Amino acid sequence: MITLNEIAYNIKNLAYGGKSNSEANLTISQIKHWVHYHRAKLIADNLDKGILSNHIIWQNYELNAGNMLDSIIMQGNDDPSAFAGSDLNRWTNIPKDATPQALDRWTLDSTLTSKNDALTPYLKDSHSLSQYGNYKKTSQFKNDYRNISQAGFTIPEPLMLKDYKSIKNIELDRIVWKNGADDTFGRSFEPILLPIKTLDEGMYSKHNRFTSDNKPYATLERVDFNDDIHNSTALILKGLQVAPIVKLPTALVVPNGTFDTDINGWYFNNLNTATASLSSGTLRLDSGSGSGIPEAYTKLNTINGTSYTISLDINLQGNQWYQIWVVTDPQDIWNTNIIPQTTINGISNTTETVTFTAGPDDVYILIRIGFTAIEYLTIDNVISTGPTPQQPIFWSYKANARMILADPTKANPSWDDSKTPYPIPMEYVSDLTQRVMSQEMGVVIKTPVDDIEDNLDTTKMMREKGGA
Repeated sequence: MITLNEIAYNIKNLAYGGKSNSEANLTISQIKHWVHYHRAKLIADNLDKGILSNHIIWQNYELNAGNMLDSIIMQGNDDPSAFAGSDLNRWTNIPKDATPQALDRWTLDSTLTSKNDALTPYLKDSHSLSQYGNYKKTSQFKNDYRNISQAGFTIPEPLMLKDYKSIKNIELDRIVWKNGADDTFGRSFEPILLPIKTLDEGMYSKHNRFTSDNKPYATLERVDFNDDIHNSTALILKGLQVAPIVKLPTALVVPNGTFDTDINGWYFNNLNTATASLSSGTLRLDSGSGSGIPEAYTKLNTINGTSYTISLDINLQGNQWYQIWVVTDPQDIWNTNIIPQTTINGISNTTETVTFTAGPDDVYILIRIGFTAIEYLTIDNVISTGPTPQQPIFWSYKANARMILADPTKANPSWDDSKTPYPIPMEYVSDLTQRVMSQEMGVVIKTPVDDIEDNLDTTKMMREKGGA
């Protein structure tokens, strides 16, 4: 492999025959600029000859938190930018060095990962909104519209070849990250290769029934982000998932379990002559004219595989019995009960508890009363005491673009002109040297040399050469 210094100094030595005087003031940096330019031309001229199949011309550029357009780092459900109101000046391009990503890994911005206020959904979830302001859903993003976001990264200028041939691939790696007392990472998943789309393709593909827009993709754009990022080239990765699971086990809230103002959210079976009403902040069931077995139930918003404990206060007046059921169908309790029911007989004023594990189906809590006379029962404080809320889980990403850059030295901060191999196949080095020599160095070589200390008059020399 050959370095940039070796190419540049070789060209200078060939031009001056291995000699250099004080007036041969062509800088090495100028020669290096010509080398970059003619390398780009050489690659473009040899596309049909298979030059792109040579691995040496490709360079890896890491899309990390250091070159990310949005500098915010997500930590749990907290936005460290302290965003409030319409303050849009929080966006700056600064290196990120906090958990979970030092510089290589990053998370996405949405209302799943940040604080909410009146404006937040329209700012952070703008990638989830249609042109009419409605939340859109695709098959990739089930359960929650907030699970869509994008990430932008400034990149060095890639070589402008037709059909984005200068970008071989964009590889996206993601692992599960949970922020808590100890930040934890899950296993790495198979990398995702993102296709490159034009801005028009990205904008109009959702209106074409023959194309699918529910997969992540990338666009190459010019951006004006702030004073530091002006008319810069950026790769925007779009359609990314914020979290693998949007709904996580949290403390279960029973709909209207305290009956403060009404009994809305509760439903009834077999009332017949019985009645259901609000009575002093409780749900009261009266037997009416006599016997019957009415039922009161409500739906619980549970998560599959999660255990819950529910307590409720029951005040039973009369010679009757009641049962507490947890079922998946309140119209077919005998065949859909999750836990065995217990029958309580006689007058009581007590707090009952039930514990169950939710399955994939809807879950209901149902109280069944056996009236034998004109009696009543009240229900109050139907609350859940579990499970313990869990910390949200997010995707932690890292990405890498394999590209041909117009200036290869921008690919890596540790690039060294004297040590880093220059991305040009060895068989093309001679052609590259000849291009620089013939097209750039010719003018320099033909310029008369007048050493400062040779006591010759420059004007006289130019006249003798036929100059002005």
